[in-house]
Amino acid sequence: MNNKEKLNLEKKDKNYLELIFNSIRRFVSINKNPIIILIIVLIIVISNYFLRIDDKSIGFNKFFLNSDSFNGLYEELKDKKINIKISFARDNISLIEKIYGYFSFFFRNFFYLILFDLIFGNRRVLSFFNSFFSSKKKEKVVISFKDIGGLTEAKEELGEVIDYFKNSEYFIKKGAKVPKGILLVGPPGNGKTLLAKALSEECKVDFIFRSASEFDEAFVGVGAGRVRDLFSEARNYQNGCIIFIDEIDSIGKKRYSLGNHYDQTLNQLLNELDGFLSHEKIFVLAATNKIEVLDEALLRPGRFDRKIFISNPDFNGRKEIIKINSASKDFDSNVDFDELASMTKGFSGAEVTSMIDESLIISIRSGKSLIDQDSLLEALDRVIMGPALKSRTPSLKSRKITAYHEAGHAIVALSLPDTIVKKITITARWNAGGYTWVDFYNSERNDDDFLNKSQILSNIMSLLGGRMSEEIIFGIDNITSGAYSDFKKITSLIDDLIIRYSMTNIGVVLTSNSDYSQKLSNNTRKKIEDERERIIRICKIRVKKILLEKREILDLFANILLDKNTIQGEDINYIFVNRISPYLKFLN
Repeated sequence: MNNKEKLNLEKKDKNYLELIFNSIRRFVSINKNPIIILIIVLIIVISNYFLRIDDKSIGFNKFFLNSDSFNGLYEELKDKKINIKISFARDNISLIEKIYGYFSFFFRNFFYLILFDLIFGNRRVLSFFNSFFSSKKKEKVVISFKDIGGLTEAKEELGEVIDYFKNSEYFIKKGAKVPKGILLVGPPGNGKTLLAKALSEECKVDFIFRSASEFDEAFVGVGAGRVRDLFSEARNYQNGCIIFIDEIDSIGKKRYSLGNHYDQTLNQLLNELDGFLSHEKIFVLAATNKIEVLDEALLRPGRFDRKIFISNPDFNGRKEIIKINSASKDFDSNVDFDELASMTKGFSGAEVTSMIDESLIISIRSGKSLIDQDSLLEALDRVIMGPALKSRTPSLKSRKITAYHEAGHAIVALSLPDTIVKKITITARWNAGGYTWVDFYNSERNDDDFLNKSQILSNIMSLLGGRMSEEIIFGIDNITSGAYSDFKKITSLIDDLIIRYSMTNIGVVLTSNSDYSQKLSNNTRKKIEDERERIIRICKIRVKKILLEKREILDLFANILLDKNTIQGEDINYIFVNRISPYLKFLN
């Protein structure tokens, strides 16, 4: 090969390298993940520096090193703190190395093809890989609405969709427009996924489940391709299909806030929601815990037409959940399911289910043939506070302080008209030495979401009862850190009382955030601090008065707790009213 031919070859190779390097430089500039950059650069360095096919590749490698694009890329990589050591291969290449070089040449160009497609092309090369994600088998659904406790209103709303799938021709003839999509909104563990599965079973159509995180991909265009494949798969089911996208907020957040590839995935989802017709019998359900972060375009009518809010179950809902989950289990005749439903106020459906399953495990571990009330109450404690720390052996002094602390909570709560006590225990669980279960009077079954000022103040005073009891019994110098969590709750309740609910003489405080320090004037902030101190002072005076007047009952509760560890239910009221223990035969 003469010098002229070599010069043309090198010039041609240099143009080729310039194009490759400009593409790589663009990828490096938009990608912030050093690991991905390092892997790609290593592939390029290995394929172009350490492997050569023949003598022509020597000139190729020399120009590769001397090109201006390489110098620019090298500087960018240094700025991203990625170090690359470059060395040349030997001049003498064996036959095996040449064969290996041909294979590397093929894979190197395949890599370049994908890289060009991601940066410059229409990103269709990766549609082959997307098929791996879209080829999941449709999920076999074996649950119906009757297997889901509570959620009466949600079932009624979804009943319209069931009628449409069963009699779609009638709806089309009448010109009715059934919603294309429904968004299920609510805290986790309350049956959003179960509702979606049950809906497909009621409609007798196929069900496709996807987590929104499956569409999330670092490579631009991959997520959008997976969305296209999902709806393409759904259109293949002639009898109709229900698509359920869980945790849609991971791709449905407001655009221009996460990055270009997230926006492309969301844009593709919006286009697909607009693209299918009502006669295609494709219905989209999505679930989220954070509707406030979703893009407005996703929520407009024509996409997700309706929103169903799924909150924690009420008394009747919890009772239904307990009944459904108890059907296949054997319970003792003394189990009171109504009492259990009232004691699980504020629980999610998943927590209620977990409690029933945990009670079965506890009864089996204890060698019982039936699940009794004690097993259920222990399971309830496990769900709330975790398992008992049986290996912890506190000293008698520590147990006595805990007993008086918890007894102080109980005495104050029992002395106020708004609160009742369901349970007192000094059994250590998780990071607590014990706890007292205080609830509002006559609220076990009505699940009233409203609180009045008297109830909030009663809650504050019952929380103060633990520390005030320590002060009275052991003195101010011997108080402990056990009241830390109580004071956190007290601070939150007082802030709500003053700022959030405006239940004090200060009036309405115009702020949308509990962090009011930067939004209010100095005068208003001083009024709030003064009001906080006034509320604490008044509550402490009243709590101390109650405990001093009922010192005898306080001692009685503490002694019983030291002996029994736990008091609950009617026994608490009996002790408080009669000032005598129902466990006299157990006391020394």
